[in-house]
Amino acid sequence: MGHSQEAVTHMVLCVLDMRENVHYTLERFPSITRALANNNVTYLNIYNFEKEFGDYCGPDRVNQTFVDYLDANNIKTIFTSSEIFNFVSIDTITHLIGKGIVISSVLGDDENNYHININYLGLLTIPVAYQKTEYRKYLTVNPNTYCLPISTSMYGTESIRNSVKTQDVIFIGKAYGIRPELLNYLSKNGVNIVVYGGSDWGKHFDDDIYKGYIKNSDYYEQIAKSKITLALLESPRNVELLHVNAKPFDAAKTGTALIVTRYKTFFQDYGLEEKNDLYAYSCKEELLASVKHLLKNNEARELIATNLRRKIRSDYDYDDLYRDFFKTLLNQKSSMPEVKPARVFYASGKERLLNCQIEKYDYIIFKKKGVVYSDSIKHVLAGHIPSNHFVKLDSYYKGKIARKVFDYIDIASLAIPVNRLSEVKVFFGLVKVRKGSGSQAFLPLNRYKTFNIYVSLLLVLRAMYQRFNR
Repeated sequence: MGHSQEAVTHMVLCVLDMRENVHYTLERFPSITRALANNNVTYLNIYNFEKEFGDYCGPDRVNQTFVDYLDANNIKTIFTSSEIFNFVSIDTITHLIGKGIVISSVLGDDENNYHININYLGLLTIPVAYQKTEYRKYLTVNPNTYCLPISTSMYGTESIRNSVKTQDVIFIGKAYGIRPELLNYLSKNGVNIVVYGGSDWGKHFDDDIYKGYIKNSDYYEQIAKSKITLALLESPRNVELLHVNAKPFDAAKTGTALIVTRYKTFFQDYGLEEKNDLYAYSCKEELLASVKHLLKNNEARELIATNLRRKIRSDYDYDDLYRDFFKTLLNQKSSMPEVKPARVFYASGKERLLNCQIEKYDYIIFKKKGVVYSDSIKHVLAGHIPSNHFVKLDSYYKGKIARKVFDYIDIASLAIPVNRLSEVKVFFGLVKVRKGSGSQAFLPLNRYKTFNIYVSLLLVLRAMYQRFNR
């Protein structure tokens, strides 16, 4: 995509994860292209953004190269994912929306990332949620939020689902949390399983079970020739926190029987019934019993595989869901989010604050010399007003982002609810935010223009963490 070419009229820009061998490229992207086939669309791999438009410019600045490109190509609508905030400053986002460009972004991983996603609600014209439970929460902040449930496309799958079943049980995914324990338990109790995923699985299984990383070109073929697909929905660090992933829909697409973590909210949202559409487990013993039962009972296995596929195809086919979504998006008249921005009072720190001065505001931020703030803070804080939490603002310093992950926060990077000002105690420029009383913006919202030892320390610690967790 060259910027020096003669301008072409493009109405829609899709900035998406188009990397090879990621599930998004395999599953969602084809449905998106089919839904937009009759529209004038440009597609950009989000991971090529910096190559095309330059490095992240910081929270208080606008990426003018990107703005100029959109103007030259008459882009009126952008569809993207929340990863865009890693490459595009929030002031660029609000600048574009102010120019009349409609911006819609999938939030993603709603159950695990709700605390992150609420920061985006006030920035987007149409936020998109995958999970209905979190979607209902998002609506309380941005009533224009759209629910596009996680699912699959049945396009061109008739031949796949009739594959000969030569494998008993398949699992595809990362080796985290309780997953290795569950799969080891099955294997030690005589279940023949095959596992695909990252190299960490090599620590748990020999190559008779662990088959390595699976390419997109082989993905559905391997599932389709399996009798049972396992969908383990437990989150990495908390088995009680469940997260709907793509595996139940991989089973539906390929016509294999599904055994899934018992997640009643998920079943209710999709109208799924145990032992009619799927089998479920709440412990490893129940998982083993379900696997052995289905392997012995072809009729029961084929029944749930057929029923699950029929329900997903009828009500949740991605081709239908994305076609309906883009009808809504492309008919959106106003670019402005339907969110009331937070009212923020910036105090110098030296003045004596009177109730009559601040009572009409939602948050107070104590400014500090050498710190510049994003104009978009009020839009980010809008999502936090219902919680009445202190909000820790990430910072930008010398081209790096300092994440505010600790309980102690520099006073210049803390948004304080007006009605909790009396709780603030400052010690050497730092404030302790008690667990359960604070949230994090997960976006750089101010820039330190001068040296700050606290921010510098955060950058060093982050660099060390990234180095040792590669």
